[in-house]
Amino acid sequence: MTRWRSPAFFGGVVFLLILLLSAPLESKPLPIKNLDLPRLVETGEMGGFLHHPLVRMVDLRCSLQDYLRAHIPGAVYLDAGVFQVPEMGIPAQVLDRICLERLFGDNLSLSRNMWIILYSEKSNPNATLAAWALHFLGHKKVGVVNGGWEKWASERLPATQDIPALVPQKFFGKALQEIRRAVRKGIALQETHRHSRNLV
Repeated sequence: MTRWRSPAFFGGVVFLLILLLSAPLESKPLPIKNLDLPRLVETGEMGGFLHHPLVRMVDLRCSLQDYLRAHIPGAVYLDAGVFQVPEMGIPAQVLDRICLERLFGDNLSLSRNMWIILYSEKSNPNATLAAWALHFLGHKKVGVVNGGWEKWASERLPATQDIPALVPQKFFGKALQEIRRAVRKGIALQETHRHSRNLV
């Protein structure tokens, strides 16, 4: 009986080792802590996850030409203007949940289990606008590069002209109730204001 247990035991151990060693790269832990809100990410901490498969860098600088000249390795470009569409006559409103899901999943190859690191010029709010849109969808794994592209470039950190090949992903959002209520309240206030102007 002892002889029979020994090979079965070792066979089980070998099987477990094979499973553990063949685990995908995605299981590699990220050196980023989950927070309830988007957080600032320092350039010094980005080296540990720059090429991690569960981290996507998104360049939101104003100029596509700047992105094509140089960007953080692995970054995809997103023109922040896509977030600002008119709704019921009110300009510069954020896209609805379904459009945002398609934008993030189909176009940017983002998924719910990814960390999304956003950057733009330090003088423009595009990265924070995108962070807000992701937060609106309930996505908590969001970081904004502190100091933006200027800080990255001034520290002579890696830059490239390579454009990453992307595969569409499924990105499912869950619009936060408190944000939806605030948006509806803002639209209702706009409608009330518009209606009262028409009465005068």
